[in-house]
Amino acid sequence: MLGLSPAPIPIGPFRAAVWPEGYTGSITHTDGYWAAAAAPAEAVAALGIDAETNQLLAEDVATLVLSSEEMAESRPYDWSLIFSAKESVFKAWSSQNPGRWLDFYDVHLTVSDDRFSAFVRPDGANWTGSYRRTATHIFTCVVRKGSSHADP
Repeated sequence: MLGLSPAPIPIGPFRAAVWPEGYTGSITHTDGYWAAAAAPAEAVAALGIDAETNQLLAEDVATLVLSSEEMAESRPYDWSLIFSAKESVFKAWSSQNPGRWLDFYDVHLTVSDDRFSAFVRPDGANWTGSYRRTATHIFTCVVRKGSSHADP
């Protein structure tokens, strides 16, 4: 749909997809679902998508992904959503910061009705995204338009 010839998307540092010059995108997969999204870099500076199964995240896993503050501010029902949203932020942030590592604790996430906000500590950037929850899956997405760091 972007007018490119079919070609493999290689894997780069930190298992990030390497998109053709002038394009950005994101790939996700989980049990029963897989997807990819791509766009011209002139229209979309950064893009991150993630999908997870809609189930409770075990508390011992949650403590590896969420800060104690995030755990206190949210319900266990939202822990998988926060994990997925952080994954989307990581994918989008990494496309603008190649070769830099982002840890789960580097991102502070808050959730509202159908959106989330993320503060990325290493560079002080704020990201916003949206999510949808179905009976079986959680889907999250972060998009930055153009080449700026402004939220959409």
